[in-house]
Amino acid sequence: MLKQKGIPVLLVTLFLIQLALPFADATETSGRAGPDFQVTAMKFDGAGSVINGSLILAPDVHTVRIDVSNVGTTAGSAFLSLVHKGSPSAAESTIDTVDLGSIPGGSASTTYLLSFTATTGPSQTLFARVSSANDGNPANDEYRRDFNVETLHEGNIIADTLPTIASGNANVVLNRQSHSFDITVRNDGVMATSAVMQFVLTNASATPSTVSVWSNTQIMQPGSIYDPSEGKILTGTFSASTLSGLWNMSVHVVLNGTGWTQTQTYKEFDVVFSDYSAEMVGPSDRTTSPGDSATLYYVIRNTGSSTDSFSIQVSSTLGWASTALDSTITQFINIGATTTLSVQVTVPQAALLSQIDIVSLSITSAGSGYVLSETTRVMAGESLQATVDITDVTTMVIPGQTNPPPTMAFTVENTGNAPSSFNLVSGLSVNALNWNHNISISNTGELQVGEIVTGFITLEVPPIQMPLDPAEYNRAGDSLSAYIFAEAVSGSIPTSDTGQIEVRPVITIDPGLPVETMILTESDVLNAGQSKGIDEIFALNVQVRHNLASDITETVDVAISVGDISFEAASSGGFNEVDRWNATLTPEESLGLSLGDSFAASLGVQSQTGQVPLAGIIKIPVTTTPTLGTVHVANAVYSSPITQELSIVIPKVIDGEITETGPLPANVGVDTDFMFTFGNTGNDRSSYRLEIVQNLPTGWDASLTTASPDNTIVDLASDLEDYPLTSGAHLSLVTLTVKTDPLAQAGLDQPLTIRFYDLDTGAYVGEQTMDIRVGETVNASLMPANQTIEATPYESPSAFVVIKNSGNGPTTYSVSLDDGGYDDVAFELDTSSSVIIAAGYESSVRVNIIPTQEASADKFYMANLTVSMIDENGSLVELYANIVANMSEVHDVLISTPDSLAAVPGTIVTLPFDLENTGNLVETVNVNISVDGGWDTTPVIQTFTIPIDGASSGTFDITIPALDGTDDMLNGAIHDANITVSNTATGEVYVETKVELLVAPVFTYTLDGWGDEYFFHQGDNREWTATITNTGNKDVVVNVGYQIFMPGLTIESNDWSLSTSPTQLSLPRNVPVSLTVGVNAVETNPDLTTAADFRITLTPTDVDIDGSGEFTTELKMKRLFDIGYANQLKAPANNDPIAVFIPYSHIPSSNDAPTNYSIEICGITRLLDFNAIGLLEDDYVWNISIINLEGTESTHYLNLTQPCVPGTNVIELPLRAKYVQSPPLTFMVKVPDRPNILPGDGFDLDLRLYHPDEHNGYTVYTEETFTFALDVYADPVIDPFSQRIVDADGNELDELMEGQTAYLEFTLKNEGTALALGVNSNLECTGLVINDKTPVVPFLPEGAEETLRWQVTGETLDWWEQGVDADCTVSIVSSYALGNIDINDVVEFEQTVDSSAPAPITVLAGFGIALIITIGLLGLTNQNEKYRLGAVYSGVIMLGFSFHLLDYIWWGPTIIAITALWVWRMAWRSSEEFRYIHEDYQRARKGISTIYADHFQALADSRRQLTVILSLPLLGFVAVILGLPPQMSPDEANLISLVGYILLSTIVVWIILRRSNNMYGSLYGRLTDIEVKATRIERDLGDPARLLNDLAMEGLDLSAIIEPPQPATAAESNEEVMSDGEEQN
Repeated sequence: MLKQKGIPVLLVTLFLIQLALPFADATETSGRAGPDFQVTAMKFDGAGSVINGSLILAPDVHTVRIDVSNVGTTAGSAFLSLVHKGSPSAAESTIDTVDLGSIPGGSASTTYLLSFTATTGPSQTLFARVSSANDGNPANDEYRRDFNVETLHEGNIIADTLPTIASGNANVVLNRQSHSFDITVRNDGVMATSAVMQFVLTNASATPSTVSVWSNTQIMQPGSIYDPSEGKILTGTFSASTLSGLWNMSVHVVLNGTGWTQTQTYKEFDVVFSDYSAEMVGPSDRTTSPGDSATLYYVIRNTGSSTDSFSIQVSSTLGWASTALDSTITQFINIGATTTLSVQVTVPQAALLSQIDIVSLSITSAGSGYVLSETTRVMAGESLQATVDITDVTTMVIPGQTNPPPTMAFTVENTGNAPSSFNLVSGLSVNALNWNHNISISNTGELQVGEIVTGFITLEVPPIQMPLDPAEYNRAGDSLSAYIFAEAVSGSIPTSDTGQIEVRPVITIDPGLPVETMILTESDVLNAGQSKGIDEIFALNVQVRHNLASDITETVDVAISVGDISFEAASSGGFNEVDRWNATLTPEESLGLSLGDSFAASLGVQSQTGQVPLAGIIKIPVTTTPTLGTVHVANAVYSSPITQELSIVIPKVIDGEITETGPLPANVGVDTDFMFTFGNTGNDRSSYRLEIVQNLPTGWDASLTTASPDNTIVDLASDLEDYPLTSGAHLSLVTLTVKTDPLAQAGLDQPLTIRFYDLDTGAYVGEQTMDIRVGETVNASLMPANQTIEATPYESPSAFVVIKNSGNGPTTYSVSLDDGGYDDVAFELDTSSSVIIAAGYESSVRVNIIPTQEASADKFYMANLTVSMIDENGSLVELYANIVANMSEVHDVLISTPDSLAAVPGTIVTLPFDLENTGNLVETVNVNISVDGGWDTTPVIQTFTIPIDGASSGTFDITIPALDGTDDMLNGAIHDANITVSNTATGEVYVETKVELLVAPVFTYTLDGWGDEYFFHQGDNREWTATITNTGNKDVVVNVGYQIFMPGLTIESNDWSLSTSPTQLSLPRNVPVSLTVGVNAVETNPDLTTAADFRITLTPTDVDIDGSGEFTTELKMKRLFDIGYANQLKAPANNDPIAVFIPYSHIPSSNDAPTNYSIEICGITRLLDFNAIGLLEDDYVWNISIINLEGTESTHYLNLTQPCVPGTNVIELPLRAKYVQSPPLTFMVKVPDRPNILPGDGFDLDLRLYHPDEHNGYTVYTEETFTFALDVYADPVIDPFSQRIVDADGNELDELMEGQTAYLEFTLKNEGTALALGVNSNLECTGLVINDKTPVVPFLPEGAEETLRWQVTGETLDWWEQGVDADCTVSIVSSYALGNIDINDVVEFEQTVDSSAPAPITVLAGFGIALIITIGLLGLTNQNEKYRLGAVYSGVIMLGFSFHLLDYIWWGPTIIAITALWVWRMAWRSSEEFRYIHEDYQRARKGISTIYADHFQALADSRRQLTVILSLPLLGFVAVILGLPPQMSPDEANLISLVGYILLSTIVVWIILRRSNNMYGSLYGRLTDIEVKATRIERDLGDPARLLNDLAMEGLDLSAIIEPPQPATAAESNEEVMSDGEEQN
């Protein structure tokens, strides 16, 4: 058993490695998290790029560096695209797309390199976009770069080591040695630039006066956004040994680029060359406070080449500086040594703020007399100081004095030199207990210098206690002082002053109130209002107190009294509240009291009985007045009355009342207002909120309106405020609005409760209930009051009006109908004229509408229903309802038009139409027209109003377009004019029709190659050819007519004759047809005025074709003219000159004698713009000369660059008789040598022919422009047969594998006859990754060849593919290739990319070995079923190798399908193990011993093992077809299909095994049942009695079996007799 379980475990272990191999290079995305790709940066490299205000790129090939990262949580696959937009309005084009493969989640940025060729132009954009099927955040998938492409040249100086003016010098000083200075220059453009530096030294009095020094030259390549350019150092070196004195030095930088030069003057300064030089560094300016000193240090260094000493001069404008060094001499300072000088500066105390002393120190060289000087400014700083002055008079204080309290006055003065504010702090000289002191100002505010501010200190001395506390310092004669410190807010030295304080001797009488404040409760206040008022008695302990140092045996008399009672209201009012209070003291005096004695007294307080006191504070003053004896008075003892105040605090008590109780009569169902007052019965102003208790019946509504919003009464006065007056200010008016239920019973009393609350606290105050009595009402409503009934002449609808009794009792209503009196529509009342309706109920009235056939939809039909009643007041009330019968509209508008019209192109056709209204209403319609092809019509729309049974008519003018060369206007073409009639208001279309517009034949034409004038010599026979193109809409044959008229006349000319010319032409449409015309100049003695008008006419032979043609030219005599003598020059192979012959003739104008003409070249234009194509004109030189001249200069060489000054470069020609053309002018033209032959190159030469008697100072001439041009072209082509795939060493490969990097090559040729410039090639492929770009071929001579090479990598294939054909296009674009044949500039081809398969020998060997093993294992399956499982594995390996045997497209999917079928088939065959288990289980059912103890567990284990074992082979198959390492495109389709294939195969295996198990179970179960039943039958047949008993027990009727036979019928008896008789016979 262990061995049986070990085999599948071993197989599982062997294929676990294969399980992961198919997914080694693939990436799966979790369903719970995802990748998030973002493009973080895009930079340019490989060519010039710079940010100069905006991003600028050079017109070159750039490497675009794009950073992409996956900031998501899981890995994912993505593609990166580079998209270009040539302008803001241009469409986007994809430059390249790169498969990024799998990027791990949370990875850092990875840089990808793509190529981009920039072409000149502004406002371009590149987008770097990453795309993925499962990107979680598309918002960060794009990075944008806006840029311009131009040839920006720019260089800037970023650093230098040029000399500067040393400290203390007026000029730069250099010794007379060799000097070397650097300048760092940086290329800030996008094109390569060279830089060189120049020093120019100038001294007008020196010889030489100018010295120029050049530095080294640096070639500066442009930087890029990724790799910015770095500075290049230019070094200039010169010797100053011959220079002395003052020179001017200027520094220049010269920058050069292609077609660009710039000279920058960087710096210009004066320099002194001397052996004596030094520098002095002086101190900086400083600020010193008045009274302080500062030391200034001056450092001198000898920078010359000789030892020197210096005389010193010191000056000080205010005299603050020491002049001890003035007129002294320094010690000798060696070369490079330094010395230090010091000058002390003292700022006087009285110096003003910001006062400045200028200290100057200068030194004079003893060696050369030059002067160095330094100036330092010393400024007086701030002096912040204040003077405090407290009064010098001793302040006498009395213990306990508070009204008024004692004070001490003081002043503060700003005695500094700057405005400032000062903080003031006061204090006492001793720590006196219970003393308080307050300073009136703690800060002075800003004080100007000398400004004074005043203040005071308030003192509080503790009252006298018995016995005295020494720490309180309130004994008579105690002395202490108060002080004030003043300090500037920003900090300064504090200043202070003190003032003296002394305590006076005092005798006081303390009234001895037990409490100062008594606080009543709300209960106290309420009780006072209900009974006896406030009634309080206070016990007083009156005591004689003093602060005398020694007792004087003399008594004191005391009087005690109650002062005026006062009241402070809590809110307002209470002006007479004190009249309701009374207070009395007992006793009122006491005599002969010694110091320290006390006696008892009583204070009685009462308020008015039965009244609530007003909220606030009652204040009752109690005053004691002492009377001193003579001894006390003589000793200046101070004694004054003492008053203590008793405060009684009366709290606020809130109360209110509503006196209204009802009943209040209310109108039923409508708002009824009731007004009542709310009163404040509390003891203070209060605010209230009122609310209605919501216990009203359904249908009732009630609301309150108060003096303030939201049912509130705010700040309502108490009725005690104006005591004893009764103004009613404590009352507020409230409006109660009640709406009863409309059906409420008349006379019903409904209670309504209003509650009121304290608005501030929300506390409940009280409530009032009142009755609302319901009144009687009579009312009704009609629904609907207005209604419209749709009707037609063929039906009679009815209208219903509902009467609803909205009163509160049953009512009788009268109904009547006004039918309007219409003839064609009748209204009939179909209801009783009197209706009784209970309150709240409804009843309907029916009105029948009966239209006739004449009823019109345009008419208005309305009936009025009147319902009347008597209301509760006895008045008549009427209600109305309108019933409108709206007759449905019947729209029927007809239109009639012609069926077709002829349409002549370029004309206007009128289309008529007629309208008829057969409906039942007046129609206002729009008639619209539109013509196929968008032809214009006038008008486009027309509006008509047509009465019933009326008619209207109109027309449209259709503009037939002129011929445009398209098939739309061919002869016989049909265009439909679509006419629509629609309702003007609704747009509903009533009718549509079409009119065919049949295009008529028209002849039009274009003429090319026909000149305005043609020139002749005497006797010339000229022919020229023009091209006629029939642009009409039909092929035509035209008659050609010719006429030669005298100039400006219609008279035929005899000076010219027509040579052979066609008289008829066949002109197919759009086919150019040549017309060759010949004319002879037949006049034997013409002059320059001989001319004619030559007219040609074209007339179609078909008279039905509209149109004809006519064109003219002028025939003229001319002495010199060009007919293309030199415009098609061929460049000789041997580079020899080309002879060009140009005839001229002497055509008389006034004199026909032989004449010596002269010529002059007066205008030379190069045909080719060399700047535009980036070439130097000097490299492509032409030489043109005239050789058939007479005299010493028989050959005249033309200067192709000289300007024209008429008459200065005249060339004399030989004597020429009239009309003679021989010999012609002979030009020898030397074109540029090969390979510098450029297409389109040449010159336009303006030749002037002068007649010696007519030129009038060379202002009269015959002029003609002759074109000398090469008839060559450039044709760079890609050889389509040169395609090849090679490795890095150039070895040609037979195939390109997926993932393999190789090189794709093509041959570039120039099959033209001239030079091609700037040939740029481009390769685009789907299925290949292009890794680089071929460089631009700058020059491609005729016949030359170049190899174009791209590094490419085969893209990974889909897992089921053996190979794909990559569709590729290679194209070339030339910056200049005139005459290029575009068709050969593009080659489209297919490059096969094969799957990454093992070597063919490996494939064959693997296939053969696996096949042999499979066959062998299958042969052993009879011995052990496990061999079959081994055959499954070897079989899928064999099929995996067979996948690579053939390259047909169908082969791979076929093998994949066969593999799945193989596994499924073997799964079915391997399920025989289930048969053994089921057989064993059936033995168990029959009671026979079995192998398995638990058959169901054995079946589950077997099925699970087989499912795993039979599913794993597919993993090995996938591993074989993908290879090691696996090659597969990791896109979503691949992953889904691969996983789906494996899952589907596994599921089918599971289904097969499950089906097989069920089938075996069912089969063997039935067999077992049959065997059991057979055994039972066999047993039962052996015992018949037992069998019959069993059958009887089962209810079988045995009598049917054992019953005797019935008598036979007569027929049957006869037969038997016959039979018997026969036997007897």
